[in-house]
Amino acid sequence: QKNDKGMRMRYFGTGETFLFKFKEGSTFVKCEWVKKDDSDDDEDQKKVTKDRAKELFMSADKTMVTIGGGGGTAIYLDENLRFGQTERCETFENDLLCSDRDFTVNSIEVFGFNDISW
Repeated sequence: QKNDKGMRMRYFGTGETFLFKFKEGSTFVKCEWVKKDDSDDDEDQKKVTKDRAKELFMSADKTMVTIGGGGGTAIYLDENLRFGQTERCETFENDLLCSDRDFTVNSIEVFGFNDISW
C-alpha cells in the first residue's frame, strides 16, 4: 500500500496482533487476524493481492501509526497521537471501533514485554 504522498508503506507485525472494542458495561469484542487463504485454488493476482492485505498488521513513520490494512485501516493515529480514524479492514475484518469514523484520542496505553519465555 502507499501513503497519501505516494510513498510505499512498510508493514510489520505478526498474526498475534489483534484489536478490541469495549461494549456497554464491561464486555469487549476481540478482532483477531483473519489469516491468509492457504487453499490450493488457482493463484490469480486478485487472490494474491487479497492475501497480502490480510498481512498488513502495523505501519508507522514520523507522521502516523496505522493498525490493519486492505480496504481501510482499523486504526489510524496522526503524528501527534491526537486525532484518529477507524475503518473496516481486511486484516481483521473488523467493524468500526468507535461510533464515529473520526475521533479524538483521550489517552494511549502501551505495553512492552522484555522476557516472554514461558
